[in-house]
Amino acid sequence: MTDTLHIYTRVSSAVQETQGTSLQSQEELGIAKAKELGFDYRLWNEGGRSSRFEDLHNRPVLRKLLLEIEEGKVDHLFVFNTDRLSRNQKMWGGIRWKLKQNQVHLHTPSGVISLSSPMDDLVLGILSEISQYDNALRSERSQIGKLKKVQSGYWHGGPPPFGYRIQDGVLVENQDESKWIKRIYDRYLNGVPIIKIKAELETNNVEPRRKGNTWSLGSIQKILRNTFYYGRYSYRDKKLNETVECYCPAFITEAMWHRAQDKRKNTLKRKGQINKTKHFYMLRDFMFCAHCSGFVSARKCNGNREQHYYCASNERNWKINPPEDTQKWKRGKGCDMTKALNVLRTDEIVWDAIMKTLSDPAKLHDQLSAQIGIDGAYRKRRTTIRKQVQDFETQLTALDSSLVDIETDYRMGKVAERIYDRVADNLYAERQSVLE
Repeated sequence: MTDTLHIYTRVSSAVQETQGTSLQSQEELGIAKAKELGFDYRLWNEGGRSSRFEDLHNRPVLRKLLLEIEEGKVDHLFVFNTDRLSRNQKMWGGIRWKLKQNQVHLHTPSGVISLSSPMDDLVLGILSEISQYDNALRSERSQIGKLKKVQSGYWHGGPPPFGYRIQDGVLVENQDESKWIKRIYDRYLNGVPIIKIKAELETNNVEPRRKGNTWSLGSIQKILRNTFYYGRYSYRDKKLNETVECYCPAFITEAMWHRAQDKRKNTLKRKGQINKTKHFYMLRDFMFCAHCSGFVSARKCNGNREQHYYCASNERNWKINPPEDTQKWKRGKGCDMTKALNVLRTDEIVWDAIMKTLSDPAKLHDQLSAQIGIDGAYRKRRTTIRKQVQDFETQLTALDSSLVDIETDYRMGKVAERIYDRVADNLYAERQSVLE
């Protein structure tokens, strides 16, 4: 009975498979080896499959081959190189053990390897480690090359942001979409609510990036905070742990983007103060934590039916910036305020104090006078502060007026874009310094 040489062939990608030569070469070498040995042959063609995974989920042909090896039906196996079976160290160890356990002779173009021989087993192990090292270097070179391409202006992959399309590997303006980016920012900065912007997009049949979906408030919020639209974004490569700054076509100025962020932050801050709750608590919106200056919340404890005022900053921070799995919640971590106030008792004390104070306004006036010292120095200090506030308000009004003027001139074509960008950025920076 003639022995059979089982020929296993695989390439790393579907591209190599369609180009053909690698699979064909492996097959031809295997058949030539069978004729040299005087064996029949059987082909096991995996096609274009990656070898980097730890399981056999994406390798159905290899799974069937290994089952026949376990059943003792395979004595001779040919591969072009051991990394055709696997480049993954864990998976290769399992395959190598099956070959050794079933006394399979492993053939390559350079000769036969008998795993029952200690020397052959050692050589095969060394070759496997070299293959692993070479694969790791190739992967790292590929990552570095991709990062350099991204830094040179090429898109890193995936669908482009709304307003852009990909041409020759780089982001370019999609004029059908970019005009809506400009309109979204204009409308938002002019006080139009996001829900009305959403309705306007849908009324004009503007399709979001994901075809077939409808606009959500979140997708518009994402556009408003996306740095792409003033021509800059960051790309982070997790494997190399490196971040690069990238550039792309800009549809708005950086000043407009910063104004939108200020507006968003003010809106979010205001919403944070109006915290939704099922129950009414008299002092909840008027109390602040003395430790962290955060808003005081209230809750009802179902166990003993008590109601408490407490500092919820730790809870909020935990939700906004969740810790790693290894970190456990601990009372007092963050804000030091770990105590709570009984709602009913606190409300009663505060209410009684207010009523008592209001019932004797003369006494209230005397107490305030004693505390703050209403004298000439105080009045002079108060006048100085009021003057400073008026000066700041005047500066802000003038800066806002200048921003509006330069924006108008730019829209009417009276000012070149490069001049507009520089002036608008300087005005915005000055405005920020006044606010601070």
